[in-house]
Amino acid sequence: MQQHLEVKEIENQWGTKIDETLQNYGYPSFKWGRLCLVLTLIYTVLNLFSCLYRADFLNITVCAVAIFMLSSPIDLDPTNFRLLTGGTLLSLIYDLVWHKMIDYAAEEL
Repeated sequence: MQQHLEVKEIENQWGTKIDETLQNYGYPSFKWGRLCLVLTLIYTVLNLFSCLYRADFLNITVCAVAIFMLSSPIDLDPTNFRLLTGGTLLSLIYDLVWHKMIDYAAEEL
């Protein structure tokens, strides 16, 4: 329980710092949930285009789960967002490994 409180405290501190910085530069404060949904939709469209080049089901699965989670945020808790972030990082690592394998295969030709 103590760790959860510390994480929430750190998240609040960072959120406050980011909001203050944006307001100092003249930007209005924005809704983080809406930003997350818009970025997820952009990420989904980019992944759909990348599927034209190679079959990739991990990224699309992460995007589908993210859209499902963000469309009904009432049932969510911070653990869900941490798992979603972990899935996104896993898909990014998968993409980097795939690109390195393709580069290595191209060098051998």
